[in-house]
Amino acid sequence: MKEYFIEESGQSMTEYALILSLVFLAAIGAVILAGKNITDIYTETIKPTLEEVLDI
Repeated sequence: MKEYFIEESGQSMTEYALILSLVFLAAIGAVILAGKNITDIYTETIKPTLEEVLDI
């Protein structure tokens, strides 16, 4: 039973899983924030310019 608690092979896998999940959450947050900013840029600058050029 002591060997079960002393063995560290599963511990490193758990640490990698935690790090991977934090990176995944950070990436999702960045995509959400960037998506909103890109949408704002499109609706405020690109869309009016295209409408002006194309006479829509």
